[in-house]
Amino acid sequence: MKISYDPDVDAIYIQLIAGDHECRTVRLSEDVALDFGPGEKLVGIEILDAKKVIGKGKLPRLVIDNLPVDGFAETGQRNGRGKARRRTAKTIRRRSGQAPKAA
Repeated sequence: MKISYDPDVDAIYIQLIAGDHECRTVRLSEDVALDFGPGEKLVGIEILDAKKVIGKGKLPRLVIDNLPVDGFAETGQRNGRGKARRRTAKTIRRRSGQAPKAA
């Protein structure tokens, strides 16, 4: 599992299953979407306006309880601004009609 936050668009993407997947997106609300992959497995959760939706104006504190975190810090450092974050920002710009960011 990987949780990515994009401060430029205030969006969180929780990637539950690693890798690239053809997904069917189900919108729960204007700000929350679920991505389902093959076999209807939940692949990820996208939250737009994250500070408002889940943090009451600021990002919430992350608590990891009873989950193994071996290699978590190493992966986070190596991937820093990983694929899920870039995909989320790109997806958000496309969905909102914003122009792509210049490279």
